[in-house]
Amino acid sequence: KGARKICKDFEALYQRETGKKISLSYSTLIHLVNGGKTKAQSNTMKSHLFPSKADNIIDFVLAVASEGFPLSH
Repeated sequence: KGARKICKDFEALYQRETGKKISLSYSTLIHLVNGGKTKAQSNTMKSHLFPSKADNIIDFVLAVASEGFPLSH
């Protein structure tokens, strides 16, 4: 099967199972099959922070906010 047919089949299957219509990109499917990265993977590689450091910053912001100190600057 070609990428277009696979996408159309999955769109129809999803609509039958959920009642919701979706649109899948056959060019994205081809890109991923050929080893391409998703946008999330690509953006992660461009990040200035390691994921663990980002988690530390998020935890700090939530802790400060829970004490009533919003990050205003």
